[in-house]
Amino acid sequence: MRIRVRFFAQLREASGTDRAEMDVPAGITARHLAHLVAEKFIGLGPLLERAGIAVNGEWTDEEIQLFAGDEVSFLPPVSGG
Repeated sequence: MRIRVRFFAQLREASGTDRAEMDVPAGITARHLAHLVAEKFIGLGPLLERAGIAVNGEWTDEEIQLFAGDEVSFLPPVSGG
């Protein structure tokens, strides 16, 4: 199945793009997708370990199951005060 992936801030800079489309196995979770993304975009692994995840514009956790056509956004942690 095909998933759209979006990268923001440091993740966009490290990957060299703001989006990608990936063919992934049916029933994949966001965590498994993050591993596949880290394999495809070398250097993203450490950033993805701390990244927030949104699926179709809604914040979620890494255990969510993904479906064909979903858009998964990886966002770096935000700090501030």
